[in-house]
Amino acid sequence: RVIGQMQKYQREFTSREDRVKRYDAELKTLKQNIDAQQTELQSQLESLDTMQTTMAKYRAEGQIGQYNALVVPYNTAVAAYNQLLGALRQSIEQYNTIVESRNATATEEEQLVKALSGDTLPQQR
Repeated sequence: RVIGQMQKYQREFTSREDRVKRYDAELKTLKQNIDAQQTELQSQLESLDTMQTTMAKYRAEGQIGQYNALVVPYNTAVAAYNQLLGALRQSIEQYNTIVESRNATATEEEQLVKALSGDTLPQQR
């Protein structure tokens, strides 16, 4: 009966260990995606800043035609930036959710290690 319990704990341990490995792989991929989104956002922000500076210059110089010609492209770029920012926020939320699940599973795995080592084996009745 004790051997049966040990085998059950071992199966549960292996199951959780595999799940943690899957979470880790998923987190790695998601982190790479988040990093790429952040890099792209930074690039878009720099472009927006440049456009805004140019528009402010045109406006200050009274070059309203040139200013107006940049309004639609600027607004389009802002919309693209905001869309990517929303996607980044979702990716970060997903990442955090997976971290919570991964950590909960790792805690269960740690408890099973203790049980497998005999520290907390259930009492035989």
